[in-house]
Amino acid sequence: MNAMSGSVLHPLCPMMLAAAIGSTVFAPRASVAVAGPKRAVWAEHDLRIELPRLPRHYSCDELNEKVHDVLLAIGARADMRVRANRCTADFDITVPPRVHVIFSLPVEVHGQLAKSADMFAVERTVRIEPGNPPSIDFSDCEFLRQLNLTLFPAVYIPIEVNHLACRPTAAGHTPFSVSLDALLPAPEPAKAGLLQPTFSAQVAPHGI
Repeated sequence: MNAMSGSVLHPLCPMMLAAAIGSTVFAPRASVAVAGPKRAVWAEHDLRIELPRLPRHYSCDELNEKVHDVLLAIGARADMRVRANRCTADFDITVPPRVHVIFSLPVEVHGQLAKSADMFAVERTVRIEPGNPPSIDFSDCEFLRQLNLTLFPAVYIPIEVNHLACRPTAAGHTPFSVSLDALLPAPEPAKAGLLQPTFSAQVAPHGI
């Protein structure tokens, strides 16, 4: 499916669970206070993303690492699969690289569906920028801008604010960032509360 931006984002399987129960997902860094842990299940996503007009050549290993780390930052389970291809060494801009990703994100469940919950998750605001996660550097503005247009909307992650003008400056690079609202898996100790009628927990943010 060709997106208006020129990127291709093709879900191979419908995300019916996320649509049915109204998922809210988001990423790690600066966190905000929330009501508390939410009962959640893992929802799988299977996507193919094209990345046209990147300003420099990325090896497949680089793309694998960067996409993996961004997904981990927004709450994806560690057993994700990320495979980039069409990463030609001669940097043919007419054949953009493509990344196939299969991963799971927490989805909040309510009512009767809450009985199927196998985890707790917490809402957090996460800022992605050079150095966070570490694999994102100052040459990745356009790469992150394309994920902002394709990947994040496809998995229903609200974008709180972005600074992705991606213009070169005399100093080299314009600072860039994107802040997202994500649902992150709670640490292991919180899972014990699933059998309790009430609970409280302090949650910290969490390859292939």
